[in-house]
Amino acid sequence: MNWVDLKQLLNFPLDTALNLKEVDLSSFTSKPIDKNELKNNTLLSYPPILQAQNQIKKSEISLKMAQSALYPTLSLGANIGSTYSTFNKIFDLKTQVENNLSYGTSLNLNIPIFNQLQTKMKVKAAKINIEKAALNLEIEQQKTEKIVIQSYNNFVASQKKLEASASALYSNEMNFKNDKIKYELGKITGQELNISKTNFFNAVILGM
Repeated sequence: MNWVDLKQLLNFPLDTALNLKEVDLSSFTSKPIDKNELKNNTLLSYPPILQAQNQIKKSEISLKMAQSALYPTLSLGANIGSTYSTFNKIFDLKTQVENNLSYGTSLNLNIPIFNQLQTKMKVKAAKINIEKAALNLEIEQQKTEKIVIQSYNNFVASQKKLEASASALYSNEMNFKNDKIKYELGKITGQELNISKTNFFNAVILGM
């Protein structure tokens, strides 16, 4: 990368003066990342995975609701009531309500017979939805694993590139310092020193 490319990358005018500060990359350290641990942690928290898992739970609840329609149901009810008439001038409101009280209880048994076919179709559809949700979860897991592995590989490649840049920077820096001494002693020409200086500056830019 040259100065023009760097200015364009930073969106600076081409006539902008740049002062680069030397960066000590020898102290750069990074915590090792375990690929399997990264993958497992991602599978536990990645939103598309969680959404697919929740869809399976919803489908399982729908299946239980559909299956419940296959079984008989027993219901118990109770009621209380009374009447009051404004035309009755003999008894007041309280007396009429107490005299006209009525009570009732009910016990209903519902045995599904005629809707068995429809219910079984709903159960079958609910089971298919569970299978679809499970398949979708598997697809999301595979996609996520692919993304994690690709990201991990990119990280490793970038880390190696950074280490190579640090090594090249150190090597070019030493060469430049040695060439300055050689130039002062008259052992190399100014052109050779400029080449060494250019190589050093390019290594600084690549290491940024």
